[in-house]
Amino acid sequence: MKNLCLLLIYTIPFVCLSQDEVYYNILETELGEDKLISSVNEEDFILIDSGCLYIIDILDLNYDGFLDLILGISNGCGGNCCGDSYQIITYDGSQFHLSEIIGWDYGGLKVFNSSFGYFFEVENNSSNGIGQTNFCQDKTELYKLNNHKLELINETTIEIIPSIIEISTLNISQYFNREYPEKIYIEYDLNNDNKPDSIVTSMTEWNNRYITLFDIYIRVNNQIKIEIPQSKRIGILNSVTNGFHDLVIDCDEILIWNGTEYIRK
Repeated sequence: MKNLCLLLIYTIPFVCLSQDEVYYNILETELGEDKLISSVNEEDFILIDSGCLYIIDILDLNYDGFLDLILGISNGCGGNCCGDSYQIITYDGSQFHLSEIIGWDYGGLKVFNSSFGYFFEVENNSSNGIGQTNFCQDKTELYKLNNHKLELINETTIEIIPSIIEISTLNISQYFNREYPEKIYIEYDLNNDNKPDSIVTSMTEWNNRYITLFDIYIRVNNQIKIEIPQSKRIGILNSVTNGFHDLVIDCDEILIWNGTEYIRK
């Protein structure tokens, strides 16, 4: 225990208040899971007794002089099947408070300190794994720490750009042959020369979950081959740039023709 000494003017000349020493540590159990241990004045407390845990930061989130914890939870325990979640652990001088668990995140928790307190921005992906089929329902959520609880302040979602025709992990997964994946294609006149062009792709899978499209390319007049970035969806738009229809990949990323290749707008 360390002493916090204050000089109080016009009242008591000198007074010392005691301040608890708070420490956080993660211990791996014999079963390979983690325990979150906190020590207060050399007395240990088990706050969480399972999971794949990691410490993001230890700091005073409530400005009350006590150390709090931003905890990361690896739902995939190091694999890329699952996003990470997060939890805030606070101490008020007499007890610990565990917030709700937030996020299914691949980009990392963003922490903002302002005159209004601490804010946390997190992705909440709708799909279990990078590139799963429900990839355009992801959310970004902003939380504020308020009285030891996380309060949802704002929520934004991705708006999908509609296409004329498309290939995606949503509309072809039912036709995908797991043992012998074949090329999948759609035809459309991309350059308005009254000849069909083709968008060709394959689809890869992990653990019976449809992950992403790969080896995507366009055949113009069955001759010119144009490669397209790996994505989970590719669609053709009504708009035209330099004589070729624009494309959309994933939810809202537009590709335009520059005369020799498709580039990001």
